[in-house]
Amino acid sequence: MGVAFTPNAIGAHSAKLMIFDNAITSPQSSTLTGAGIAGLSLSKTSLVFGSEKFGVKSTQSFTVTNHQTQQVVLAESFSGTNDSDFSVSGGTCTATLAANSACSIIVTFAPGALGTESATLKVADTPDPLSPYSVALSTGATIPETVAPLTLAFGTISQSSSKTLKTTVTNKSPFAISIGSAVSGANATDFTITGGTCGASLAGNSSCTIGVKFKPTTAAAESATLAVSVAQDPTSPHDVSLTGTGM
Repeated sequence: MGVAFTPNAIGAHSAKLMIFDNAITSPQSSTLTGAGIAGLSLSKTSLVFGSEKFGVKSTQSFTVTNHQTQQVVLAESFSGTNDSDFSVSGGTCTATLAANSACSIIVTFAPGALGTESATLKVADTPDPLSPYSVALSTGATIPETVAPLTLAFGTISQSSSKTLKTTVTNKSPFAISIGSAVSGANATDFTITGGTCGASLAGNSSCTIGVKFKPTTAAAESATLAVSVAQDPTSPHDVSLTGTGM
């Protein structure tokens, strides 16, 4: 009779196998013992990064614990669709981890693609028959551009004249993005998109401007909002506040 042992927790396990028959000594019993071990355990099996801007890095960390009674050799590797955009950038883990001790690993994400990104980090230790251990890496949709300034204050303008100010869209990614703009609000008709260099798309690593002309029709404070939309940006649209006073 064979008995399989599959531990569901670390540490000592025990049980008793009972065999019933028609002998006067029934039941017969055998004591079963075993120990559950884990070469390593990770405090996290996934790291989720938010929607990060191109040119900006973000970090997440987790802890590695060696449950063995001997020192192990550690190694980390990345694989997956966007593996080159993730890296081990710090922590206390080194090439070896002492018995019954723990260390930390810091993972850095630097956006390198439009949309969401993903990869897998594998932590291997030797000797360990259960190695390697995986950490799933994922992100929100990346943000390729910035819009600045987010306020255009035209000051006091005569009703017989006008003034044009500009906001700048900077594409910090190496990929082309699409741009749209529209004015809305209480006095939208007195603010007109005109001039500037932005077209329907903006090449990677470049900038363009969106011009807004204010020509008041009343002798009073006026306001509106310029919405700058980028299809590849999950935080779009960017609202630019427009204010001015007619006289």
